[in-house]
Amino acid sequence: MIADYAKDPELFESCINLINECFPGCKEFALNAMKYGASWPEASILFIIEEQGKIIAHAGVWPITLRLNGE
Repeated sequence: MIADYAKDPELFESCINLINECFPGCKEFALNAMKYGASWPEASILFIIEEQGKIIAHAGVWPITLRLNGE
C-alpha cells in the first residue's frame, strides 16, 4: 500500500528502524541528513507491506535528476 509519512508521525520511525536492521547506520545517516535539509520523509514516496499491524517491508521511491554528458 502507498503510505504517507505526513499522516502518521510514527511511520518514519518504524520504517527507518526496519531499514537500519538491514543496513546498520542508515538511521543515523538519515537523521543527520535532515539537519542539512535532506528530509527523507519529504522526498520519498513510501510503499509498505504490513502484517498484523507491523511493517515487514518498505520501499521508498525518490525522484532523482539524471545528467548525461552534461545535459
